[in-house]
Amino acid sequence: MTRSHLDDVERCDIFILIVGQSVTQPVRDEWETATRANKPRLVFWKRCARDDAAKEFLAHVEVRWKKFASLPSLRRAVKAAVIAELIERYPQHSSILGRCYSLH
Repeated sequence: MTRSHLDDVERCDIFILIVGQSVTQPVRDEWETATRANKPRLVFWKRCARDDAAKEFLAHVEVRWKKFASLPSLRRAVKAAVIAELIERYPQHSSILGRCYSLH
């Protein structure tokens, strides 16, 4: 994992992690960077068999998460979670964000 990549994590507004069968050390590094930077973190995990590292990682995730089975369900889940996060952080814009969500 390059330092510039982790710098991108530090600069992001919302950190989105998609977990499949395994979790590698670079993914753990991104997660730890986002956690230390106090970034909102959203986790989506695919309904599939997982290796022990992924099971252990997911057992300790204490943030908003959602399971998904297909790309269309992942798209819907990410969209809903990001809008919910924005509404929570910027309640003064909740009516605009709610309308954006209902349009799509």
